[in-house]
Amino acid sequence: MNASNNVAERKLLRRKIEEQNEEIIRSQQELQYITEQTRGLQLSSEEAVRQLEKKLQKSSKFLFLLSNRENTALREEQQRVLATMRSELQSYEEQSREANASKKQLHEKLQEYASHSDVTRHFNDNLKSQSQSKLFK
Repeated sequence: MNASNNVAERKLLRRKIEEQNEEIIRSQQELQYITEQTRGLQLSSEEAVRQLEKKLQKSSKFLFLLSNRENTALREEQQRVLATMRSELQSYEEQSREANASKKQLHEKLQEYASHSDVTRHFNDNLKSQSQSKLFK
């Protein structure tokens, strides 16, 4: 749910950025048009340029704020993903430690059984040889 909200928020921010880009393009076109018109009407093209530059600055500031907001949202999402990955990694490490401890215990038991088996075999061999030697006497 949170990820879909982030995706929706990013899409909204991107749409707003695109709208601001379109506004900037329209303002630039308007600037060109006004500049051309002022030449013939003796209006101060410098004043027209200043007005449009102010408009562009406002649009650019808004675009910058949206970009920062989107970057912040992306950073927060990255931090959440990182935190999730860290906790999963810790969980896997713990599982690995537990598995290694179990493996070590099994290995020790196998060695213990093997040594008991060797002792039992040796004892049985001794019994056989003693009983065989008694039979041959």
